Amino acid sequence: MFVQLATAITPLFTKPEDAAELVLSGFNGTQLADFLEQYWGVAVSSMRPAYEADTNVVATDLAAMARFNRFEPAVLLPPLPLPGPGGTVVGPELFHHLAYAYVVENTKAVEIFRRVLIEMATGERLSLGSPATQRWAQLTEELFFTHPRGYCIRGVTSDLRPRHDAVRRNAYQRLLGLDLNHGQEDGSPVPYPRAEIANRDFVPLFEALLREVWLGVKNRANLVGEDATDDNAIDTLLRRLRELLLARRLGGALTREEYDAVGMMSWIHLTLMFNTAITADLRADAAGPADRLRLIGQKVGIAPHSRSDAFLQLAQPMSILLRAIEFNAIPSAASLYNGPYTADMLTLITQWSIATGQNLKDTTVRVSATEVVARSAATTGSNGSGPSRVSAFMTN
Repeated sequence: MFVQLATAITPLFTKPEDAAELVLSGFNGTQLADFLEQYWGVAVSSMRPAYEADTNVVATDLAAMARFNRFEPAVLLPPLPLPGPGGTVVGPELFHHLAYAYVVENTKAVEIFRRVLIEMATGERLSLGSPATQRWAQLTEELFFTHPRGYCIRGVTSDLRPRHDAVRRNAYQRLLGLDLNHGQEDGSPVPYPRAEIANRDFVPLFEALLREVWLGVKNRANLVGEDATDDNAIDTLLRRLRELLLARRLGGALTREEYDAVGMMSWIHLTLMFNTAITADLRADAAGPADRLRLIGQKVGIAPHSRSDAFLQLAQPMSILLRAIEFNAIPSAASLYNGPYTADMLTLITQWSIATGQNLKDTTVRVSATEVVARSAATTGSNGSGPSRVSAFMTN
């Protein structure tokens, strides 16, 4: 949402990095907290009717959970459009998918920025830098490393759930069947409640979909010879993935946890996207976000994930695809391999292969979509998931 806010106001500036710097350091904490409350109301009100019906959710009821505030200045009020397939702009839409937060957090950016804030607040190892960097540090700590204020839509922590990172990991496990690839700074695992019911078949189904789409891409210009494209398999995988994801969202479950996680990772992502006064003060100006993260990590002695670039490249396309699947918005199988979603699918196939070390473009390792779906159905029962089996997406 912060990336979308910066994108929305970019026409007011000469360079996009100036818009990013305004969002990261130009407002006070109350303004941004109110922005998050109001963005929630507009975003959840944009849910598609099919999504509402299949999850037994009334969007206006969810929207009413936020506090009523007025974000100033008025020209920056939401709704803000999300990026759509193939670089298009759609919206207003629901905020980014939880998978966006998951892949960004897999870079270890949260641990790195936590250490940066600690160093700035408790010692002199890192210079406080410019007023912009001091404001950014204050906002980051207030918004994302402090328990949210009472009666706040992001108030997902309490005496019952005291750790933000544990809340996020529980959400990742339930919706995606995945844990993060790292533990705490000392190497110990992060304690969090592991749900008995979780989407442990998400990854096999998702990878089968990417493989089938790649076959479609390879054969889209094939006029002679055998065409291995299987639209029925793609449609079946899309249906099964939708069923799996929506089963965890009944009654609006995980929506607030998702919103909180996406908000935090969007702020971190925006911090890394451009060379600003903040990165300059941290001596981390570079050509890309993964390199900026690496340089910041060096300042505090924490190395990011070795495949952070792939994770950051996955974030937006993965969110676009999974939101479209949940909203039943993909018009046809062909739209994935020869249509508006093709560019995002190619990015997903390439970057997922890099992040996991599995070559999804190797057609000799084709896994039958029918078998994957059958295994999923056999182990799920009527509620759409089987016993939890959490695995890390990718280790260092």
